Amino acid sequence: MVDPSCNSETLRSIIEQEIIDDTSESKRRIQKAAQTRLGTKVNVICGRGEYSYIAHTDLFCQTSRAGVTCYAFKPL
Repeated sequence: MVDPSCNSETLRSIIEQEIIDDTSESKRRIQKAAQTRLGTKVNVICGRGEYSYIAHTDLFCQTSRAGVTCYAFKPL
């Protein structure tokens, strides 16, 4: 079964490792780690609460921890 919020276990792992209470710092940490591990550009959005978005991508993951939600994806 496909997870509609995450199609990359690598990105899920990176987000889970790098997400912290500070949304600005989380997005920078996640972007740096993801670009290093994946060898490609990655966009990252982090925030509190709910948000809605559309992204044209084939590699993505959204994960939450301690009230912070981050979405990372490879731009097409």
